Amino acid sequence: MITQTIAADAKGRSSNGSLEDSGLELVTNRRKVLSESSTLSDVSNEDVISPEQETVLVIKSEKSESTSASSQGTTEAGEKCVPQIGLTYADSTPCPIETVKAPKGSPNVVFLVLDDIGYGGLGCFGGPVETPNIDRLAQGGLKYTNFHTTGICSPTRACMLTGRNLHSVGVGSLMEFASGYPGYTTYLSKEAATMPEMLVGQGYDTYCVGKWHLAPSGSINAAGPYDQWPMSRGF
Repeated sequence: MITQTIAADAKGRSSNGSLEDSGLELVTNRRKVLSESSTLSDVSNEDVISPEQETVLVIKSEKSESTSASSQGTTEAGEKCVPQIGLTYADSTPCPIETVKAPKGSPNVVFLVLDDIGYGGLGCFGGPVETPNIDRLAQGGLKYTNFHTTGICSPTRACMLTGRNLHSVGVGSLMEFASGYPGYTTYLSKEAATMPEMLVGQGYDTYCVGKWHLAPSGSINAAGPYDQWPMSRGF
């Protein structure tokens, strides 16, 4: 924002090349002309002479309307904040950094994945096994009775997290039995977004604990790669 114009005769520079002895005329908006011997105090903000009519750079989006600096960055509901950029920080007003948050009242989403069990093993579906805590969760949420498992744990997890067919996401078998055929790479397709990835985009915090079993066997080590680990797929 500070304008500095240099006008001088190129032949006017002294033999030692010093700026102070070169005869250069510096036209600035500072009380003290800057030179090679200028101190930090000389270049401080307080040394700047404010012009009579201050120029303010307004950064705004294509659809937003300009607001005055007196608004101090506050906006009414539904109006996007526009930062005010003045000559110095003292006459500039930033906008708060916006973060995505889940809408108020958004439900918690809990998935419990149990291996080797069917509807007949849970009390909430009429099974003989007493599952009081699971029953309580089911009573406070929704019960789905049309989920088709694959009979194998890894593919079932892949279906549940993506909502797609196991072969279409590359997990047609257990992660230990990868092959070069389409649908059996055991590499969960990046073209299929997982549920936690979508929830994070809506401001949710996601967490995974327990058995994952959705990373290719060759990546289960300290060297990685980690792109199929839980924290790379939305958790």
